[in-house]
Amino acid sequence: MTKKSKSDATVSAPKRSLLSRLTYNLPAKIICIIFAVVLWIYVTDVENPNYEITLTDIPVSIVGTEDVEIDSGLVVYSGYDETVDVTLRGRKNLLSGVTADDVSVTADITSATEAGEYEIELKITPPDDSEVVSASADSVTVALDKKSSIDVDIKVVYSGLTLEKTSTTTYSLGDPVLSVSTVTVTGPSRYLEEISYGQVTLPDLGRVTGTLTVYGTISLIDSDGAVVSNPYVSMSQTDVSVTIPVYAEKTVTLSVETVYGYFNDDNCIITIEPESVLVKGDAATVDSLDTITVTTLDEKTITDNTTLSVALSIPDGAENLDGVEFVDITVELVNVATRTFIISNSSITAENPNSVTYDVADGYTTVTLRGSTQEIYSVDEDDIALMIDLSAYSTQELTSFLSVTVVVNGYESVYELGSYSVSVDINPTVETTDVEGTSDGSE
Repeated sequence: MTKKSKSDATVSAPKRSLLSRLTYNLPAKIICIIFAVVLWIYVTDVENPNYEITLTDIPVSIVGTEDVEIDSGLVVYSGYDETVDVTLRGRKNLLSGVTADDVSVTADITSATEAGEYEIELKITPPDDSEVVSASADSVTVALDKKSSIDVDIKVVYSGLTLEKTSTTTYSLGDPVLSVSTVTVTGPSRYLEEISYGQVTLPDLGRVTGTLTVYGTISLIDSDGAVVSNPYVSMSQTDVSVTIPVYAEKTVTLSVETVYGYFNDDNCIITIEPESVLVKGDAATVDSLDTITVTTLDEKTITDNTTLSVALSIPDGAENLDGVEFVDITVELVNVATRTFIISNSSITAENPNSVTYDVADGYTTVTLRGSTQEIYSVDEDDIALMIDLSAYSTQELTSFLSVTVVVNGYESVYELGSYSVSVDINPTVETTDVEGTSDGSE
């Protein structure tokens, strides 16, 4: 038998590679690693109570301001803008999400009774299950002064406004009108002395065609024209409305109207003196004025050439810059003539919807007509109709003077001058033989 040496046995043993050794029993190795990580997290986040975190710029809240204002008439003018840095200790899992908003730092000034500076101890309240390790300050200086109020005027500043322009109208701006002209400012007396006035600065307004209303915010301004930005000062209101009037100025023609439309260029010359006036007012009002009607002429009451003096009335929202108070109106009749007709009352007919009995007084009605020279001489008495209106009467018995309507059939431009009436017995007790009207108004 051949004898093998020890060295020979070693050489012949099988060898494992590095990769084999690393992957040998791999599931067990992975489980061990996971367990170690979980254990480390547990120890550091749960069992370790000594985790610390520093939060910076935590604002100091001053409490008791309402009490000292009511009891002593004091207000804070320094101390609101203080901040502190606070270091907290606790479990990491509890502190990892904590921010400055979760920490309360207060300074209580309830005990203050006089104006002056006070060193107020800070009260720091950390989140639950944590404690305060240190703070950058343990007190804060708070200054108080007597509370006062002043009323300041408000001014308006605007730019970028362009007015419309036309060949006949001139536009201009009026003084801005605010919803309130003053604002009440309240705060420490020492700060109120710096305030000169309030100011509303409007944005660019662009092109405007009429009065406009915009809204703005009030800023407080000192004697140097600088904006006063002070957290210890308050205003009774901060927003106002501003109305900027836009005025228009133009020359407007004066005119007259007529009741019936009989007057025209062929039969009448109407002269108005002055012919126009210069007016100014709200742009919307003046822009709508093409003419101003001075008066309305009743053709039937103007019996001859005449001159009238009429008070000039300007529409609301405008004023008369010329100072004209009265307007002279001259009426000259041309190419017209008048004729007089005597019409028997027995020819008068009635509008009689209620079928009342009536009796028109005996006699005649003298009617004067006017018309163009071409037409007036063609009118015959048979063309003229006289009418009364009984529609307002029913069972009452009375005697009344009723207006007589004159109709000239076939001649639209011929009309009566003046007014006419006739005595009428309505529902007379005894019917006489000379009654001209019947119950149905027929003759």
